[in-house]
Amino acid sequence: MALTTEDIHAVADQLHADGITPTQTKVREALGGGSFSTIGEALKTWKQELQEHEQLKKSDMPDSLRDGLIVYGAKLWQDAEQIANANLKSDREALAIDKADSQAEVDNAKEAIATLEAEQARTFEALKLSTENAAKATSEAEAAANKITSLNTLITELNHKLDIEQERTASATASLTAANDKLDSTRSQLDNMNNQLTQARESIATYKATNSAQLADIERLQADAIEHKKAHQMTADKLTERTAERDDLAKQISAIQGKLEAVTEQSKQLIAERDSALTDNKALAATNSKLEATNEHLNADKAQLITDLSKVSLERDGLKSAKA
Repeated sequence: MALTTEDIHAVADQLHADGITPTQTKVREALGGGSFSTIGEALKTWKQELQEHEQLKKSDMPDSLRDGLIVYGAKLWQDAEQIANANLKSDREALAIDKADSQAEVDNAKEAIATLEAEQARTFEALKLSTENAAKATSEAEAAANKITSLNTLITELNHKLDIEQERTASATASLTAANDKLDSTRSQLDNMNNQLTQARESIATYKATNSAQLADIERLQADAIEHKKAHQMTADKLTERTAERDDLAKQISAIQGKLEAVTEQSKQLIAERDSALTDNKALAATNSKLEATNEHLNADKAQLITDLSKVSLERDGLKSAKA
């Protein structure tokens, strides 16, 4: 709110009524602020009005003159001379007042200058402190920016490491999947071989049963042939035929046994491959678990770094706001 001459005159009147000589500093303190130049100009007009008022009070017509005009006209000159002397005295007093007012104005100006110099010193001190704070804030902002750069570099490196670990995890997972597929295939082949082995064993058992029955028949026929050799030549021929069949059956049994041994050997090889695949599967599973743990740890480190980066960014924004 701008000060008006009326506001300044009102404060000066109040100070004068309280017995305090209105000066620029005292008026400014009473107003709570304001420009010294504005207050000084208003005080000049106030002092002029005060002097005019005092002069009018001293220029009242004396009672003796008023009575002399009525009673003693001849005494007019004497009273006029007295008034002239009184006016001369008043002029001298006014001159002395003007001189005192001039000195008071000088004192007021000196007081205002001292006040302004004190305010200027405080302003310079505040400016110095503000400059120091700004330099400190700039240094802290630069340090925060360097820290942010370092954190960004670290995050980039961790992201690169995380990508490598993820690639390793994917490769290990692919290897584990391939091993599982190989194991499933081996198990399928092993099941087929077991089925073939079971069938071969059943065939051997059948051949053995047939062979035992045929051997029993041969023995029975041989016994009959000894008793009826001459009488039963046809039985001997039959015996020969049965012997050939037995030999054929023996060859078939031998072939089946060879096949059974080959199947058994192949089964052993498949079992060995299955055990190797199981061992590889366990190793790959352990490696995969380790890689997953490493991946989780890297993700946790990355989350912590992102949190630290957010805090540093907030601190940097705060420093920028303080600097602004």
